[in-house]
Amino acid sequence: RTLPNLVADKVGIFPVFIPCLIIAGAIVFAMFAISSIPAVVIFCLLYGFFSGAYISLLGPMFAAMADHPSEMGARMGFAFALVGVAALIGTPIDGALVGSGPEYEWWKAIVFSAVGYVRATHLIVAYHALIRLSCWSDAHLGSLEVSCSRRSGETMGLTYGSYLMMLKSNIFH
Repeated sequence: RTLPNLVADKVGIFPVFIPCLIIAGAIVFAMFAISSIPAVVIFCLLYGFFSGAYISLLGPMFAAMADHPSEMGARMGFAFALVGVAALIGTPIDGALVGSGPEYEWWKAIVFSAVGYVRATHLIVAYHALIRLSCWSDAHLGSLEVSCSRRSGETMGLTYGSYLMMLKSNIFH
């Protein structure tokens, strides 16, 4: 969970978050190919790394979506409420899809979980594209600095930690 955050401080949240989300989803789909203990270990290591990036970058990503620091709490609260509901009901749904009895149907839970990653990736990519599209259209209106000052900071490496440092330096200096 530490390495992706360090990279996100340098290149931005979305350029790190989106590939990690795509790779985590692909790794879930790769569960179909697991047939040995070493493959399970490799799966656990890779999935742990990329899903850990998803978990650790989620909060800073929601904070970066705020237009003003006063919006961060509301945006993060709403977003984490939705994520919490999904986490709460996802595991029982997977359990119901696997079933009980002598024959477990793992493929249903694998597909359900992987499709969840695909859907999340689509939503994040769409949001990121809208940010870039709104900045691009504002540039043609001549107001790039006004409309995209937060947006450009977000895409150029603004994470929660660097945002707090920037806020602290603006308050005390």
